Amino acid sequence: MTRLITYASTLILATALCPNAIANEIVFKPLSSAPKSADEAFFKVTDGEAKIEGHVLKLLVVKPDYLTASYKNDSKKTLFPQYTVRTYNRYGYLLASDKVGASIIGGSPVLEAGDVGGEKITLDVVDIAGVFKHTLQKLPSDFFNVTWVSLADSNTKLAKQDGGEKTATHPETK
Repeated sequence: MTRLITYASTLILATALCPNAIANEIVFKPLSSAPKSADEAFFKVTDGEAKIEGHVLKLLVVKPDYLTASYKNDSKKTLFPQYTVRTYNRYGYLLASDKVGASIIGGSPVLEAGDVGGEKITLDVVDIAGVFKHTLQKLPSDFFNVTWVSLADSNTKLAKQDGGEKTATHPETK
């Protein structure tokens, strides 16, 4: 009887302190919309693809440890696509990232005006399973599914010019 009273009081105390965790046995809450950031532009992943609008980068096909990027240079200038790409799950956790076009070896393709192109981007995957290895928290079954892709530090964004012409912005060379 004493054990039953102790168990019941523990359960009531735990429910009062942490009602969501007890009721749902889930600590992770899905985001209702894309994460907000002044430094990153977020794009929804649907059926393994993120359609990118307003950029020379048009489409990212999402795989577990790499992305396939497709480009179409709608501007009138030659462009070497450079950007940081990150993948997030529906809970807002960073899953993987890569800085594209930054290295001399394996850099992005040269896109002349009107060119189309593509490349495979190998991602640096975050060891989230390792982070939660020694905790009692259970990861949801969809935790490693990519829901959002973000672009930052990008020179692929298309900007409108005076004559309505689109040009990609890119850093000046010295």
